[in-house]
Amino acid sequence: MRHLLLLASAIIMLSCQNEGRWYPSANVEVFNYYEYTTQSGGKALAVTLTVHNTSGASITSGAITVKAVTDKHEYLQTAGVSGKITPGGKMAANVTVAYLESGERVLDNEISVYDAYFD
Repeated sequence: MRHLLLLASAIIMLSCQNEGRWYPSANVEVFNYYEYTTQSGGKALAVTLTVHNTSGASITSGAITVKAVTDKHEYLQTAGVSGKITPGGKMAANVTVAYLESGERVLDNEISVYDAYFD
């Protein structure tokens, strides 16, 4: 009986050590961006992100927040991500930031991934 309890304890301890592989996680990087004028005459920023699944679980959805700093304002914009990303797989995601003023421009190296959550 004692050996059975020790074996069960060892199995539980080993399975808990790899608990993180069951939860989806990913590295998200800014791949590309450009500014453009909207149909209404305003200005916006389009950001393309690369999402790389780094976990042992598939990603089916998520939310990514991008931070963009212009010469006049700082923006946080969140976009939903849907579609299956298998472990080790990659996909592109897009986030659009509408500027408050038409004369704004994004500063160099001031676009970053602020936060990301995946299911």
